[in-house]
Amino acid sequence: MSMCAEDRLALRLAIARLSFLSFAEKKLLEKKLDTVSRLALLSIDDLSFAIGRVINTRMWKPDVIEKRAERDMRLMEVLHIGCMFYDDERRPSLLDEIYDPPFALFYRGDPAVLSKPCAAVVGTRRPTGNGMRCTRELAFELAEAGFTVVSGLALGTDACAHAGTLLSSKGKTATVLGSGVDTVSPASNKKIAASLLEAGGCIVGEYAPETAAEKWHFPQRNRLISALSLVTVVTEAPAGSGALITADFALEQNRELCFHECALSYPAVSAGAAETAEHTGKRAQKRAKAGKEYRSVDRYIEEGARLIKNANDVIALLT
Repeated sequence: MSMCAEDRLALRLAIARLSFLSFAEKKLLEKKLDTVSRLALLSIDDLSFAIGRVINTRMWKPDVIEKRAERDMRLMEVLHIGCMFYDDERRPSLLDEIYDPPFALFYRGDPAVLSKPCAAVVGTRRPTGNGMRCTRELAFELAEAGFTVVSGLALGTDACAHAGTLLSSKGKTATVLGSGVDTVSPASNKKIAASLLEAGGCIVGEYAPETAAEKWHFPQRNRLISALSLVTVVTEAPAGSGALITADFALEQNRELCFHECALSYPAVSAGAAETAEHTGKRAQKRAKAGKEYRSVDRYIEEGARLIKNANDVIALLT
């Protein structure tokens, strides 16, 4: 890599870490600078002036930004992590259709699988036995039909979606993480992550190496799961679950949304209350205490979402 190319990469990696800036603001900042050392000279007021709005955050740490970019480059080389910036020709074109797309997309494995037709398969972390079976079967059928199956590598439904895909000799699956792509969480899913890479799949995310998973990362992760996919299929999901956040993003992004018929028999009240408390955080708990209701699967279907029972139904929805 030439010195000029290395300087540009360091600058872009540094800007990618500025999570308090929007995609448009990151692009604007990049246009006004040529090296990461120039970026490190900016005060918070300088940064505010450069992007045209007042920034008030403790996340701006110019004294460490150069060393952090250098470490990111070393880690990417050692751990075989690639990065597709917004102007990379390999980057999935569907990302250009959404509001505030990622400035950078980090990956391990083969990112070409994301440019094939993708279908997201998501659901609760606490699926029933029937839900696990239906998820694996659906993912297998989608893989056999040539789709890359996209999910989030969480416990439960996500793990079943990835595992079902890998049962197909054609199976390619991609997982979107809410952390750096060097960190697989939960640890119990490291075997699935290794298997999907070995099968020619991809681990992808917008967070730089060594970025820990935070609660607020997961809604951002969910928007990418739906954005990368022509269709999002929800198997089992209680009201208030992360899977239904993905469903909302799919609708917002003008993607197809459907629910597996097994979703109708999911015991939403007991499992949903537990999942909402554990996985959607204080905001969800406050909403529950205030008596506000989340949309249930039944409500989505009443509003026009399709019910499906197999991959043929999904394919019919797209044709």
